[in-house]
Amino acid sequence: MWILFLLLQINLNNHSEYWLAQDSLSEHFESYGSIIIKHGNFSLTTDYLVEDNLYSTPSKYRVFPTLVATSKNFELHVGYIQKTAISGLLLNQTNDIQFKRFRYFKGLSISGEIPGGAIYLFTARPRDFIFDGISYTSSQDTEDILRGILVSGEKNSLHAEAGYIRLNRRNMPASYAFSEIMGTELGLDRNKYSITLDLALKRGVNCITYEREKGYGMFTTLEIMPSSWNMLLQFAYYDSIDFDRYNLPPVPLKTEILPSSGMRDRGGSITFYYPLSGGNLEIGAGELLDLTDNNLLSPSSGKAFQEAYIKTDFYTKKGVSISLQPGYERRLRIEPEYTTLKNFYLQSDIDLSSIFPVEMFSKLDKFKEDSISYNRFTLNTTLYLSDKINIQLLSEYATRKIARYDFEQFWPSLGISFNIEGGYVSIFYGKQRGGLVCSGGMCRITPKFNGLKLIFEKSI
Repeated sequence: MWILFLLLQINLNNHSEYWLAQDSLSEHFESYGSIIIKHGNFSLTTDYLVEDNLYSTPSKYRVFPTLVATSKNFELHVGYIQKTAISGLLLNQTNDIQFKRFRYFKGLSISGEIPGGAIYLFTARPRDFIFDGISYTSSQDTEDILRGILVSGEKNSLHAEAGYIRLNRRNMPASYAFSEIMGTELGLDRNKYSITLDLALKRGVNCITYEREKGYGMFTTLEIMPSSWNMLLQFAYYDSIDFDRYNLPPVPLKTEILPSSGMRDRGGSITFYYPLSGGNLEIGAGELLDLTDNNLLSPSSGKAFQEAYIKTDFYTKKGVSISLQPGYERRLRIEPEYTTLKNFYLQSDIDLSSIFPVEMFSKLDKFKEDSISYNRFTLNTTLYLSDKINIQLLSEYATRKIARYDFEQFWPSLGISFNIEGGYVSIFYGKQRGGLVCSGGMCRITPKFNGLKLIFEKSI
């Protein structure tokens, strides 16, 4: 027994948070992480999610175990599995810890090698949990079943992937209970350029009206690298490519906003990188808008987002780094509080830690929300007292009280972080403004916060 235990490899990762709101004295605790046990060709991974809002809602304990068996040519997963296929056009069930989103399939998958490539098959029920600012809720708590096959291969500078995924619904008559999506990714990588093209086709039936549905999508990237500089072009065209929230179409913008969630989006971006003496230059611009509107510059209906920026980074001989970025954003019907939001901003990041233990980030935003104009200033200063302790002073100030910020103007906060072996402990006290947060094209409104937060992270 003890000999077997010594042969096991055990890893533990944990992230825990405790919140105490000053105004309402409401409390929230959450803890998530994974336990991995390996022995030979077998491993057992158990992700877990624990939350307790202390007296307001019952405690919730969720575990996501997965058994993995591997050999030379195949791999078997049984339990809660994750998968991304065709850059998210077909399927995306992966976790985003920063966004507090846990996405799994409960079932089994088999992957193996075939001549010139690989094959992947799965059958599973979807499971997800997303934090809404108060607790974790599921938007895919169904008995629907997803089955799919993915085939990939590469030869020389070419690579390709193709897949087919079918969704069978339990709550519809058999003749209507389906949706399916199929597609391919083609790529060419050469010394001075690379091209990737993703295509997808969706067919199905509306689960409420039983009407036939169809859609298609395309996402392409072209990167040109002639010498020291390079240029990246991205283009997206999504006509109802959303596949019941099981895929997250890629976003061709630096700001990860997909206005219509893949239902009616078209647009693209261009990014240019050029090295400077002691630094580099980055210039970017992009736009996404509703397919149903024909006016590119001033849509009369639907949603749209535009961005443009210039970023310069400089590095001195003493190790000081300076980053400056002026930019412009325009949002149309992205949030319900306004129709049009325009923002000219200037942000800077100065790292003096090589000569003095300080890093400073600042940003000045000049907003115009419909007929309202105001400025907002952000200053974030980090003091590195030692290799293990740092203090963060953050303050935000708006020159006008508006409804979107609950008529508040000032949000100060103080944070202290202690580095420990394999992790850290941090303490936060103060106000957080809240607002729209986007990650990978998925957005949610985070509530404001005023109080105390304790965070503990540890890996063993």
